[in-house]
Amino acid sequence: MFSSAGRFFLLALSQREVRLFLCSRHNASELEIEGVPVSMEVALKQDDPQKQLQFHTRTMAAGGERAAVFHGHGGGTEDSKNKILRYFQQIDQGLHRILREERAPLVLAGVDYLFPIYREANSYAHLLDGGIAGNPEEWMAGELHEQALQIVAPLFLKAQEDALAQYAQWKADGRTTKGLKAIVQGACEGRIDTLFVAAGIQHWGFYDPETRSVHLHEDAGPGDEDLLDFAALHTFLNRGTVYVLKPEDMPDSGAVAAVLRY
Repeated sequence: MFSSAGRFFLLALSQREVRLFLCSRHNASELEIEGVPVSMEVALKQDDPQKQLQFHTRTMAAGGERAAVFHGHGGGTEDSKNKILRYFQQIDQGLHRILREERAPLVLAGVDYLFPIYREANSYAHLLDGGIAGNPEEWMAGELHEQALQIVAPLFLKAQEDALAQYAQWKADGRTTKGLKAIVQGACEGRIDTLFVAAGIQHWGFYDPETRSVHLHEDAGPGDEDLLDFAALHTFLNRGTVYVLKPEDMPDSGAVAAVLRY
């Protein structure tokens, strides 16, 4: 779920609704976004109580876009854009508190004329180009997730290929290991930069933090856990990158391999 080869955010935007999802390859979970305005109307009232914007939208056009008609002070196209920009700036400020420590890609969903305006307001470094064009209010989370996967899949594949190439390069420099004990210990101590784990394989045992020793068992016993999961979890907690691969795609044909920070 937390591997870097499948974790991303999805932001569904409209004038009446804002939804943020944390996604894996398999699902999308909607997050609480406290501090983010729930609609454009609410945002602009908070921004300037003396100016209220009213708007309505027409039926979905044949091309899939929803045209918006704005009423308010100014009335022009530029005035409408400025109001949307102020709305998006408030959204970005709220999201900054949620995403400031994140590096996962962010996919935008919304009517396509909103994309360049949001990019102008955006401060999150990992917002992807393009996005899901259309009115996200009309789509369920599963439908949005399916479309977002098509956008992020090539990005994740390239990142995985680059990571495998880096492993091969740094292997000559002695900065890699495929030893399970060294990897488990290194993951707990924050020394793993990139971890590759084979899907569907378990190695049972436990790590003793007092003696910094790893104990391996052929079968699961009392107090044991899967050390591959253990290494992946602690690599992730120490801000390393984790890739879950098919066994035949693993470097050095093992169940686990790692690039070391030092």
